[in-house]
Amino acid sequence: MTIRRLLLANGALFILGASALAQTAAPPSTAPVPSASPLTVQATPSADIYFTGAYTATHWRTSEAIGEVVYNRANERIGKVEELVIDSSGQVLAVVIGVGGFLGMGERNVAVNLRAVQMSRDNDMKPRMVVDADKARLMVAPVFKPNTTATR
Repeated sequence: MTIRRLLLANGALFILGASALAQTAAPPSTAPVPSASPLTVQATPSADIYFTGAYTATHWRTSEAIGEVVYNRANERIGKVEELVIDSSGQVLAVVIGVGGFLGMGERNVAVNLRAVQMSRDNDMKPRMVVDADKARLMVAPVFKPNTTATR
């Protein structure tokens, strides 16, 4: 009989404890629930911070672009991406391509407007960049010189 009373007492304590915890829980948020789309950009109520959930095959991460080989329309390798030039609004303005040279010697960096770069993915979803220019044309283009007065 005492085991039965002990079990009943423990059950009653559990129910009372659970109801007490439920009363002290934080009230639910009154903020509207945003759309469930993974690419929806949302602002938090307390700050101007925006988040996105995912990207698709049409999006590129900078880690995919840096070091990527750049080809021309004749499928010739003309260089590789050294860096991206981004303005203060976050827009990519240019792709800096290292052309010419051998083993890093004699290479020159040329900034090509992003609109001139065709960015796609092959059948294996690997990134591919194509520029409508040959290596000779890029070798006579102005050399990209980053602003050396900017501080890091």
